[in-house]
Parts: sequence; structure tokens; C-alpha cells
Amino acid sequence: MKTEEKKVGRRMKRKEKEELVRKLYEQGYTYREIAKELRISVRDISRILREEERKDEIKEIKEELERLRESVDYLYEFLDMISEIGTYYMKKCKYYDGTFCNRWYWKSKPVHLINKHKLEAKEVNGKWYLEATPEFCLGCRGYEPKEE
Repeated sequence: MKTEEKKVGRRMKRKEKEELVRKLYEQGYTYREIAKELRISVRDISRILREEERKDEIKEIKEELERLRESVDYLYEFLDMISEIGTYYMKKCKYYDGTFCNRWYWKSKPVHLINKHKLEAKEVNGKWYLEATPEFCLGCRGYEPKEE
């Protein structure tokens, strides 16, 4: 079981020892056999091999992170496109007065919507109207184009 790379008369450098540990492990040697052959502790062997596994895990995580970044970029582009479409409909809708949507109203102040979406609201003759946003206008079924 003598290794060819074993240097006679001098101590191996740390990198050489780590490479030799990996090579012997890949050849099927046990931790105990490697420890005996290279005169290092089983704990050091475990640390060296675990470090190699971590490098592989880090590489996989970085690849996954890059894929996620690409997906996020795509979603932002899609969100911008949807927002532009919503803005177009909002500005062309006859119920949009420049700030508020006059199509939908509530009899009492819709606090849950105001807080959740951080919207402005106004009361006119006992009816509460909400600030128009591209997101709401895009999903609105009450759209009617302005008469020009």
C-alpha cells in the first residue's frame, strides 16, 4: 500500500497531502488506511474531504443563485410590461379622473384596502373612492374607453 507520491526524506506540503488524501479516498482507501499511510489523523482526513464536498455544494448553490437571478430579471421585465399596459388602460378609462377611479365605490371607508395597498381615498356624497393604480385598472372589468 505504499504510495508512489510519498516523498522520502522530507515532509509533504499541506496541499500535496490534501491532494494525496483525495486521491487515495477516490481509489477506495478507508480513512484508517489513509491515516496510517500518510501519518495524519482521521479528523484531518475528514476535514479535507468535507472541504471538497463544501466546494461542490458552494458551486451548485452559486449556479442555482444565477438561475434565480435570471428568473427574477425576467419577472421584473414582465412586471414592467404589465404595469405599462395597466397605465395605458388607466389613462384611457372614462372613470379615471387623474387620481381616483369613479367606477367603484364603498359605502364605508375601505380601511383594509387603503392599508394593504397604501392607497389614497376620498369621500364624495357618502361614497368612498380609491386611488387608481395600474394594477387595479388592469384587472378591472368595468373599463370603458374615454369618449374623444
